[in-house]
Amino acid sequence: MKPEKKPCALCGKSIERTKGQPKKAVEYEIQSGAHIQCQRMHKAILEKHHISPNDYLNAVIGGMFLVFPELEETRSMKDYKSRMRKAEEEIEIAFPHLEKQKEEKKVEEKKQGEEKGEKINDKI
Repeated sequence: MKPEKKPCALCGKSIERTKGQPKKAVEYEIQSGAHIQCQRMHKAILEKHHISPNDYLNAVIGGMFLVFPELEETRSMKDYKSRMRKAEEEIEIAFPHLEKQKEEKKVEEKKQGEEKGEKINDKI
């Protein structure tokens, strides 16, 4: 009995064993529903544009906090913020280089914001 040919969810071509390809690799591709090469390319594109799998979820939750600001005052949210603050402090101590990068990034963003402000004022 031959395995069922399954199309790749990303490129649409059927997932088949190619010459020299390990059997486990084909089984993985069939199980995941996409070629390994297509998965790598997909991941690279997402990383290039700084998109993580949780971005959509984070955007929806952020919208909920805008619509329902009282969610910020819940016990679980206060607990979460407290834990995040402690973790950030510990990270700053363990990795001082990250703090320097963060400061440099803020300065750069401020400069870009000022430049955009000047460009907008020039147009007016």
